[in-house]
Amino acid sequence: MASPDAAGIELGFRQVPLAVAMLIAACLGSTDAGATMNVLQLVERAIPRRLAALVQFESSVNDPTGILFLGLVIGLTTLEGASGGQQVVVEQLQTFLQKIGSGLLIGVCVSYLGRFSLNRLVRESNQLLILGIAISLISYGVAELMGGSGFISAYVAGLMLRNHTYSNERITPEALQQTLLPFNNMTEITVFLIFGLSVHPLELLPALPEGIIVALAMMLVARPVSVLLLQRFSPFTWRDSLLVSWCGLRGAVPLALSFEMVDAIPRVRGIDPAAVPSLVQNAGGIVFCVVVINLLVQGLTLPHVARWLRLSDGEPSAA
Repeated sequence: MASPDAAGIELGFRQVPLAVAMLIAACLGSTDAGATMNVLQLVERAIPRRLAALVQFESSVNDPTGILFLGLVIGLTTLEGASGGQQVVVEQLQTFLQKIGSGLLIGVCVSYLGRFSLNRLVRESNQLLILGIAISLISYGVAELMGGSGFISAYVAGLMLRNHTYSNERITPEALQQTLLPFNNMTEITVFLIFGLSVHPLELLPALPEGIIVALAMMLVARPVSVLLLQRFSPFTWRDSLLVSWCGLRGAVPLALSFEMVDAIPRVRGIDPAAVPSLVQNAGGIVFCVVVINLLVQGLTLPHVARWLRLSDGEPSAA
């Protein structure tokens, strides 16, 4: 579809290097939990709580999964891998599984230490922010030092803390979420600001056609088809699944991953060095265009779609 340097549309499937296409897909695979939660707050009365929990859980799981998948793709396609093709795959799969396993174990351990600290140290509600950030950073740092995934570890620690019971009456799952949510919003705004400062608007023009096509394909084809094909195995109704298929919001996470993607493109095996600068520029532009179009189209229409589907008329529906 894209030209060899991703600066135009060409018929066929072998123009843009496959490795670069995989890197772009890895960046765009993550649906942003922060963006999804912010939009869902506008329509929390229009959709059942169980359905909202499903969308939030799916979005939050996609973040660490997308980060790990991008790392796997980079390891499989760049020059740092081993010389033999089969050996590269085996090594990267081993690293992938190691990161997941270590991240899960360390996240669980840190969550229990975090619960102990929260019960003993919190005397005022405003202390939750400092302790919450400290627990997440400890979970991330320990996992990275031990060869695991810091993102998986931090996610699991947060998931466990959300579902722990506390003897300290000041600590509730809702209090933890509401305390840390502004910090999450600030982080997302910072990522958008940094990305905006690093690009020139005119540099995005060559990637605009591909960005529009990819965004429309993901919104109108890829996600709806993947959700509706599995509808028969779902406890939710068709109307519920239609809302889920329209909730794949991209946000700060794909933009943050794109920085690592453009850094990896020059190291991809088999790419013409002369095409590297334009590939780097246009690949980042495609990710940016997809994120912006996705947020503008799905983000602005999601409240109207939720009300149109009339999902709040009864209890959370199950088949």
